[in-house]
Amino acid sequence: MEEIMFKPFLAAAALSAAIAAGPATAEETQGNSKTVTYSDLDLSTKQGQKELEVRFARAAREVCEADAKRTGTRMMSTEVRRCLAEAKKSTKAAMARILSDNQLGG
Repeated sequence: MEEIMFKPFLAAAALSAAIAAGPATAEETQGNSKTVTYSDLDLSTKQGQKELEVRFARAAREVCEADAKRTGTRMMSTEVRRCLAEAKKSTKAAMARILSDNQLGG
């Protein structure tokens, strides 16, 4: 059962990824962190990998509050854009690590 958790740090709202074990039932949100479950996916297929990318993107948008209503503008703030950029880098590294572990049978 595998999960990955995102947490923003400091005012820049950077995201980090840490692999954790736990129940793989659903996505959870705790404060400004998001647990993304992937034990139900077949990561040896393109479809499974794509679904994991979708889950990461959804989690990042939620943690970074990318879809939050803002008065006076529809544009994302600098902090939100920075958070999403960091999330993209973080999830790319996490995805590579997860796929590598999956290929090694982990």
